[in-house]
Amino acid sequence: MNDLIKNLSRDRTVWWSTLIAIILLLVSGVLVGIFYGSLPPFIPLFNQLPWGTERLSLKINLLLPILLALILLACNCVLTRYIYEKMSITARMLAVTTLLLSTLVFIFVVRIIQIIV
Repeated sequence: MNDLIKNLSRDRTVWWSTLIAIILLLVSGVLVGIFYGSLPPFIPLFNQLPWGTERLSLKINLLLPILLALILLACNCVLTRYIYEKMSITARMLAVTTLLLSTLVFIFVVRIIQIIV
């Protein structure tokens, strides 16, 4: 773990992208935790589906995008550790892509909570 942090902190782009992605996902999780009690049992999670019950999902499923983004973040950190020496630009692209995904998950969670509450 210490070796992973040392390798990631060598490159500013990788380090800051990973750090901001972690912070955004943590804030998303905290927001869901704060507003979980005030959410209705079903929330409109699948906005691309037609109106009706197909759009609705249980409120616990609001954690699904956060968990998937965390899994992708962990996989990208491990992958970055192994490919940074050979292909540093690819490692930077992975970090920035993870930051983008975390930002989109954060916006998604905030918008869903904003619509409902």
